[in-house]
Amino acid sequence: MDPIPQSTEATSVLQVYRRIFGHILPYRTRFILGLCTALLAGASTGALYVALKTVTALVLRGKADLSITVPVLGKLDAGPLFAQWIQGDWQTVNRVAVLCLIVPAIVLLRGLFDFLAVHQLAWVEQRITLDLRRQVFSKVMARSLEKSGYRVIPAEDGEKGFALYSQHQRDVSLVITDMAMPGMDGPALIAALKKLNPSVKIICTSGLGSSSGKNSVSELGVHAILSKPCNSRIILQAIEDALATSTLSS
Repeated sequence: MDPIPQSTEATSVLQVYRRIFGHILPYRTRFILGLCTALLAGASTGALYVALKTVTALVLRGKADLSITVPVLGKLDAGPLFAQWIQGDWQTVNRVAVLCLIVPAIVLLRGLFDFLAVHQLAWVEQRITLDLRRQVFSKVMARSLEKSGYRVIPAEDGEKGFALYSQHQRDVSLVITDMAMPGMDGPALIAALKKLNPSVKIICTSGLGSSSGKNSVSELGVHAILSKPCNSRIILQAIEDALATSTLSS
């Protein structure tokens, strides 16, 4: 078996990264913010290491005489309290004191940056996962509808869907849209379609499961709301019912 040429392998890797960046692009603001906070978390970790190393060098390596004696209480008849205070290099003592105050601040900043980085990057990951699931669902649904004799005009998001409907309005009998989409989401797309054509027939799919979102879409005048995941039989039945009914009033 012949080995794969390096040029072909490099091209495949570049294509994979190009697709990944294509999915990240709609959420680039949060992604960049997550990367920046991750870098700040790493920098604060380095600063914490330097601060602790400096304190260790000053205290444990004998570079300063920081001997401290605790106040001693003598016998009741021995007189008042007395104390022997810090004796040694006061400049070094001040440096240690300042570093001991800085270390907790660095720890707090590191925790904050780490939390923000994880939160932002996890949010982007969840949105990309939802986008990929929606794309797979759309492709499977489109193939199922085409096998059943319907002509499908697919769109990647709400903006492209609205643009395609504006171009092919006379040829479109029904619009199927998802609730959660990057940019123009389902409710915004429905409102725009209703403004362009009040008699448009619309079916929504939703994986959120929130009643408030479903009620708000129902008030816009859609024919059906399907909870994902749903099989082709349910989708085909909803399409037949929507095409057989009269136009809903907005």
